[in-house]
Amino acid sequence: MKLVKLSLAAVVAAGSFSFANAAVSLDDAIKNVDLSGFLRYRYDMTHDKTGDVKNSGAAHKYRAKVGVSTEIADNFKAVAVIDYNNGDKSYGSKAGLNDEASFNLRDAYLAYTNYETTFTLGRMEIGSIWTDDLLGTGLKVVNNSIEGLTLAAYMFDNYNKDGDFSLYNVVNNKNLYGVAAIGSIDPVSYQVWAAYLAAKGTFYAVDLAFDGGEDLAGLNAQVQVAGTSLKGKLKEKHGVDNGLFYAVNVGANVAGFDANVGYIGFGKKDKTTFTAIEDKGQFIDAGEIIIDSYSETLAGSHSYEFLTLGYSFDDVRVGLDAVFGQVNKAGAKTDAFEITPRVAYKYSDKLKFSAYYAFANVKPKGGEKTEATKVRFEAKYSF
Repeated sequence: MKLVKLSLAAVVAAGSFSFANAAVSLDDAIKNVDLSGFLRYRYDMTHDKTGDVKNSGAAHKYRAKVGVSTEIADNFKAVAVIDYNNGDKSYGSKAGLNDEASFNLRDAYLAYTNYETTFTLGRMEIGSIWTDDLLGTGLKVVNNSIEGLTLAAYMFDNYNKDGDFSLYNVVNNKNLYGVAAIGSIDPVSYQVWAAYLAAKGTFYAVDLAFDGGEDLAGLNAQVQVAGTSLKGKLKEKHGVDNGLFYAVNVGANVAGFDANVGYIGFGKKDKTTFTAIEDKGQFIDAGEIIIDSYSETLAGSHSYEFLTLGYSFDDVRVGLDAVFGQVNKAGAKTDAFEITPRVAYKYSDKLKFSAYYAFANVKPKGGEKTEATKVRFEAKYSF
């Protein structure tokens, strides 16, 4: 299970800073710098077929995040993230090498901490339950003065053009205000979120998780409920209606074996809705193909059951995801099924290799079925 933390330390960064034009020796500067980041290579291949119509593609993808977090004065910290994100199309007439991408300044913010409270100002990850790695410029305040409880509040007035942020053109000029309470009372952890997107509507979400630990054979459970109450042009111009998302996941982990079963439901059969602001946010999901996004404006009601199995031995894990689902759009039903074998190898604490092969079958009742596959190999070095 995944517990969202609004942590200011969970940033990979690179850069250099000067404070009040004060020159320091290289040795002294290095002592105050925490370096972190990752280098990642992916090879993705996709193929789908509907009747006689076929589509396929493959790409090499490269990602690098390198950075520093540095103490620049009493209680003050400066953070910057340098990001390189590039890809080359693979094989045949579509093949091509992209040598025009460059490094970009991804995050840049100043943090001040005192009395168990941190104020962060600048460009940073929004870090909400509705977003994955979406960036915004604004202010975030996080308080940890109560043991076992994190209180947060934030305001952002712009966002980056993330490819998974499908609502960018609709909400980019609107301020986002939010609050959150994240905590735990062993063995239960909880999250309560609320946000307001100016002139667009209100978002709310609750996440409850239980972890029984070894005393209960690794039994765990998670429940999520999220909703939107929209107004203005999102409803009138874009035809998006209020939505409700609900999901449950129950699992166990014994002697290297892990298993989870769950259910995911959202949407209305006669309406278009969305749940997340970007990508799948921090919501429960499974598989790689048929549950593609929670941030798209999706028509119809969606319901999915899923099962995940895995076994870990030494530094290797093998696993399998199975997803069964149905979409009901104004009475027209589509059945979907996906199976995804996975394997991962932890070469060292810093270097990990992983791969999966996903196969999905989507069939509208009375229509032609679509068969789709997605293959990924990944090598990631973290430091």
